[in-house]
Amino acid sequence: MEEQALDHAHLKACLEGQGIECSPAWLHGLIFGLVAAHDNRWEKVMDAVHRCDPRLSEAGELTRSLCQALWQSLDGPGLDFGILLPPETHPLAERAAELSAWAKGYLEGLEVAGVTGDQLPTQAGRHAIRELRAIADNSRGEELTSDEEALEEAGEHTWVTAVLLRELLVVVRERR
Repeated sequence: MEEQALDHAHLKACLEGQGIECSPAWLHGLIFGLVAAHDNRWEKVMDAVHRCDPRLSEAGELTRSLCQALWQSLDGPGLDFGILLPPETHPLAERAAELSAWAKGYLEGLEVAGVTGDQLPTQAGRHAIRELRAIADNSRGEELTSDEEALEEAGEHTWVTAVLLRELLVVVRERR
């Protein structure tokens, strides 16, 4: 993946070019979950990515570029990063499904990294994981596929929740 702003269509094309059929949002969420759990320990993140989906071993350059783009945006000023979803020109149902895929990927990344709600220092962390599970399970499916504003709010909530979990995991790592 060449150096550029993260873009759903571009990542999808890169994955298809590598012969990998997975949701760009899922992969983005997976890597963010792994980055949240491992911060910048590159080898651990890449090992976990490959354990989640062995096909990604063949796309090492692509996953490395995606990880680097995430780290740069997270470490940069203003936290420029957000959930990678198709643009608003795509059908609402497709964007809702990709939001669910992102949350699934994020939770899978945490799980593969060995993160459980019990490890988080506050009840808010455990609540955040439950909130992400609700998005991943698409429990608000009909609402999100029929209401643009509801989908936008769910996306913002998912992002804030994922960032909160990352920050809590940083606190846990610093206490060790």
